[in-house]
Order: sequence, then structure tokens, then C-alpha cells
Amino acid sequence: MSISSTMTALADAVRTFTGTTGKITVAAMKDRLLNSLLTSVTNPTVNLWRGATLTSYTVPAGTTRIADKCPVFKNQYNLTSLSLPAGLVYIGSYTFNHAKISSITIPASVETIGYAAFRHDSGTSVSTVTFSNNNHLTYIHGYAFSGTAIQAINIPKFSGAYNTLNIEASAFASCKQLTNVTVDVTDRNLFIREDVFSTDTALTSVSLVGTPLSVSVGARAFYGCTALTSIPTQLASNAADMAFAYSGLQSAVLRTPTFATNIGLYVFRGCANLASVVAADYNPTDKAVPTGTFTDCISLHSIMLNDSIQRIENYAFSNTGLDELPVSPTSRLTTIGAYAFAQTKITDLSILGELDIDFISNRAFYKCTQLTRVVFHDGNVIIGRDAFEGCSGVQFLYKGDTAPEGFPWGATNSTIEGIGA
Repeated sequence: MSISSTMTALADAVRTFTGTTGKITVAAMKDRLLNSLLTSVTNPTVNLWRGATLTSYTVPAGTTRIADKCPVFKNQYNLTSLSLPAGLVYIGSYTFNHAKISSITIPASVETIGYAAFRHDSGTSVSTVTFSNNNHLTYIHGYAFSGTAIQAINIPKFSGAYNTLNIEASAFASCKQLTNVTVDVTDRNLFIREDVFSTDTALTSVSLVGTPLSVSVGARAFYGCTALTSIPTQLASNAADMAFAYSGLQSAVLRTPTFATNIGLYVFRGCANLASVVAADYNPTDKAVPTGTFTDCISLHSIMLNDSIQRIENYAFSNTGLDELPVSPTSRLTTIGAYAFAQTKITDLSILGELDIDFISNRAFYKCTQLTRVVFHDGNVIIGRDAFEGCSGVQFLYKGDTAPEGFPWGATNSTIEGIGA
């Protein structure tokens, strides 16, 4: 076959693959193929592109979509510079996860950053990412920037068709140099999913700008962020299981905004430096302090709950520094769960005599070794058999004519007597 007929056949193949009509020059063939591969939805010819190693690349103007696992960028380990065009809407999954891009600007038009799009577990890629103002960003998918060298995130005001920003699971996990996160939430719904900032991030500051429509924090979203000492109220008030567990929080404010219902389990577990919690305005739908909310918050010595709280669930305040029950005499508290105040420093539970307590579960006050006095409002309260196990020398008092059943409920060297109505 002659060179002429070979080139004609090649041109025909390029036209067929790319949908091009009319004449096509040799110089244009490469660009046509790249463009087609770049925007292909299904990438049926992953192995077609065998081009030279890229160190820099400008995505052609007019490109609206970079496909998932785009073969143009497959195994481009030396790609350090990338320019994305205005009008780009979609950055596909696994697109640049092998690259060593030092900085990237995300055009305002981008709505979706795909799964593991810039992921780089070496911690050497993408030290700077710039999100454009008036952005249309709706999804930052899971592991999108995981393991990169990003130091700060600033997502400014949006102007897209959708007023919701979803930051999906582990999107910025293991970003060991990430210290600051700022998101403009003005008239926006913000969903921070599970593990987004967990594992070895160096977060010291998280800021929300403006008034959001709603904010939701997923399970373990800030787990183990040991340098993070404070958080915006909107984050704490609608957080899922272990959202801030083992972080460096020193203070927190729980307040019930219109969009929140209840917080999850063990939200602040193991926050050893958490010394100040304001919760007087926290009025959750289920009227409960959930299981394990403050477990092992050893620096927490004082907190006052909203009077609407009816239940303190299992382990809610276990192994904290509390020296008194965190309720007022007008509280509607009726139930104290298992281990709810185990190993605290509570000395006096006379306030129980002012409350309409119905049930105190097993080991609710386990090993409260400094406890000396307990007053029950009447003899109808149901007390778990071992509710006071590990306590000694406690003076139990009850109002009315009948003592609660089960004395001494696990306590040793203790007494009980009635004190009238």
C-alpha cells in the first residue's frame, strides 16, 4: 500500500472515530483524536492513545466534559501543569490521579469533580487549588483530592442552578498539609459526607461564610483532626456519628437551627481538650442527649442542658470531668441510660429529688467514687440493679412513704432513709 493510500485510510479512520466530515490535515489528526478521547463518555478505545509523555496540557476551549478514566491522561505521571477552559462542566473520575500537578484553577462553570479525580497518595501533588467565584460547583466526589498536598480550601460564593454543595466521602482525607477550610454557604445547602477531612489532616480552622439553607456533617467527617480547636455552630448542631471524635476541639456550641433534627452517636467522643460546651439552646426533636456524645471528654467539667431534654442516653457523659448533673431543677429529664455518668466526679445528686425521674439504668453512675448523696423524688423510680456499682458510702434519700426497690443498687457501705414529701 502506498503512503498516500495509507494516509487516506488513516484520515478516514479519524473521521469515523471523531465524527469529522470533510477534509482533515495530518496536523489536525492528533488534535481531533485527543479531543474525541477527552470528551468520550464511555472511552471504548482506552488503549488507542499512545501519545508522548505530557508535562503540561491545555484542555481545548469548548470542552464541556472530561470523561471518567480519560485515556488522554492515563499514566501521565509527569504532568505538572494543567489549564482547564471556561465552560467545562464535568471533570471525570480518576482523570488526573496519576499526575503531579502543582496547582489547578477550577473554572466557575464546573459542576462536578469526579471520584479520585486528583487523588495522589504521595502527598506531593496539587498544593494549591483555586475555586472560582460565582461557581456552579455541586459535587466534589469521594477521594477527589485525597492524599494531595493542598494547604487551604476556599470555596467562594456560588451562582449555579443548584444551591447545594455535596462534598462526598473522604474527598480531602489524608491531606496532611491541609490547615484551613472556608466555604461560602450563603443561601446554600452544604453536605459534608463521611470521613471528608479525617485521617492525618492538619486542620486548624474551618469557617462558614454567610447564612446557609442547611448544613449536614457526616460520620467521622473531622475524626482525628487533632489541631482543630473550634468549629462553627452550624457544623456541631447537625453532625452524624463520631463526626468530631478524637479531634482537638476545646469548645463547642450546640444550638438547634431550623434545618437540624438530632445529632448522631459519639459525636465528640475522645475530645480530651473539650472544656467548654454551650448547649442551653439545643432542643433536638428526640429530646435526648445521644449515646456516647461526650464519652472520654476528660476536660469537660460543666455543661447545662436545655430543660426540654428528657433522656440522657447510654455513655453520654461517661469518663468526663463533670462534678454535677447537667440539668436545672425545672428540667423535664425522665431517663438516665446505662453508664451515662460512669466514672465522673459527681458528688451530690440531690437534684434528682426535684425531677420527675422514671428510670435510672444499670451502671448509670458506675464508679462515681466521689458520690456521697442521692435524693429520689419518690419511691416509684425504677433503678437498675447495678446503677451505683463502684460507689461507696452513699447516703440515699427518698421522698414519700415508700423506698425505691433494689437498695443498694450495687453501692457498698451505704444507707437509705425517707425524708417525707
